[in-house]
Amino acid sequence: MGIKSLLAVLIVIFIGTEFSYASGKKVIAVVPITTNNYAYKQFASNLTEIVVTSFVKSRRFIVVDRTNFDQIYTEENMQKGESFINGEVVAQGKKMGASFIIAGNLANVSVSEAYSTSSTGGRTFLGYKARITFSLKIIDVITGEIKETESFTEKSGGISSFGVSLTTNAWPTKDEAINKCINVSSKTVSKFVDKYFPAMAKIFEITEQKRGKAKEVTITGGSELGLLKGQSLKVVEVSIVDIGGRTVERKKEIGWLKIESVDDENFSTCKVTKGDELIKQKFDSNVPLWVISGKK
Repeated sequence: MGIKSLLAVLIVIFIGTEFSYASGKKVIAVVPITTNNYAYKQFASNLTEIVVTSFVKSRRFIVVDRTNFDQIYTEENMQKGESFINGEVVAQGKKMGASFIIAGNLANVSVSEAYSTSSTGGRTFLGYKARITFSLKIIDVITGEIKETESFTEKSGGISSFGVSLTTNAWPTKDEAINKCINVSSKTVSKFVDKYFPAMAKIFEITEQKRGKAKEVTITGGSELGLLKGQSLKVVEVSIVDIGGRTVERKKEIGWLKIESVDDENFSTCKVTKGDELIKQKFDSNVPLWVISGKK
């Protein structure tokens, strides 16, 4: 696949540096998903939209015009190769204050025919089912290093048994089967976003306590962070430690919360589901307690 088709459009999720410092929101650039097979180009583009949408839906990012990167995509630069383009993208991201770049690759797309078999051995064509394999990576703009990378596989279509009969979920065309995989991947990508870019807030006050234990708390995060009723949040104590001359953050888990209501854009009410006594002790001692979106 040519470099022009690999890097045709840059879609950016971006937040101005000053705004990000004030709000705690991440500064992120999302570049198009690449593919080594020209036939997958449109599917890679569709997958890129899924990634962008997942970041937007988190409500922790702001989408801005990609024109800031247009100067990179000239015929002259494209002749210099993908590594040059990627280096320029990172440089531009750094110049604009981005902290991370999200990139990915659609590595494989496979489609197979789906049939049903009768009791007499006859076969009936039902449609197509598909499988895609793709990866996502997080690049640190400051160092240029890949901080995290994960690979995923999604399927569309499958056979299930109901008594003595077999049915299959299949789609009329190959493209529909593939795009079904891509649509299904939205949940996977959303988990990726939450895993590496979790919503973070602080415990603002203990609103209900009993026998020295915190039963209900208010946190400084609401709809603006994309928090939802019923969502689980991990409570951590953050400390700064020195490891061989290197300063790092240490996050120590001390409990869990469950959101009972999202009160407004800035606050939510949560039930304490684990660590009620320790949370009360730490809060009373004026220890800053952070809450992070995640799963138990």
